[in-house]
Amino acid sequence: MTYKKYIGATALLLANLAVSGGAYASEVWVGTADYTAAPGSDGFEDVVGPFDTFEFSLGVNLLKITGSTVTGYFQSYLTDHKLSGVGITNDSGLSQTGAPLPITGGGYEVTVWAEYTGEITSGTPGGAVTFTITGGTMGLDFDTSPDYSFTSDTGFKNGTNGADGATILTGTVAAGSTGSVDATGFGSSKIQLVIGAASYDPAVFEPDTIQAGTGKFVLDILAGELGSVGSVLGESATAGAGEIKVLQSADGYLTLATPIPAALWLFGSGLAGIAMVSRRRRETEEASSGVLV
Repeated sequence: MTYKKYIGATALLLANLAVSGGAYASEVWVGTADYTAAPGSDGFEDVVGPFDTFEFSLGVNLLKITGSTVTGYFQSYLTDHKLSGVGITNDSGLSQTGAPLPITGGGYEVTVWAEYTGEITSGTPGGAVTFTITGGTMGLDFDTSPDYSFTSDTGFKNGTNGADGATILTGTVAAGSTGSVDATGFGSSKIQLVIGAASYDPAVFEPDTIQAGTGKFVLDILAGELGSVGSVLGESATAGAGEIKVLQSADGYLTLATPIPAALWLFGSGLAGIAMVSRRRRETEEASSGVLV
């Protein structure tokens, strides 16, 4: 490799790492989920993967506006795993209808929930408002009885809203994008939650390198079609004194991330050091021989 190509390749490697955030940056996690190893499993579930994205069904989202604060409640269920945008075929046991599938063991389900908060940045409550996501939590729950119900608000969120199964991954919402909603409930079509994984079940997920994730919930505002939903994650859809509540349908997905090994960054830094020494030696030799560069 010539000197210019050598230093160019080194610079490219370091630039890629720098854009990602350095030694502690992250890249998309690709792995498998062994649902036969989940708590409460009956052993007839799927081992799914490799995949990089959890795809959720159309679910429900409830926005509560109190003063300048927005609180969101979202729940849905997993319908598919995808790799580079393509659906994985080995997740046949997932229930997508709310009823057990005709397979040995009766099927299973993985539900998703998220609670997040935001601050109004413009507008007046009761009218059109714009808000920014500031925090929250999310989780994936597993159980062998596909029994979720949006209407009765059951079968979601283990331990808080009617214990149902086991939580296999939880995360903290570190930040998010800007959303908007008007007085009729129509508003932004996208709210992105930046998730930092707090914990996950290492018996289920392989490799055990999950660091963080990005949850992107695409809100399709259909408030008029959700009249039968009385609450979301235990939060009543009926507004109390001083509150404004907007019920929405919401679709979304979740991707996870894994840290870029520090060794890779050190390797790139080492190449840069070698390149610098090589350049100085070359300049010294050229100067002593009277060659101008």
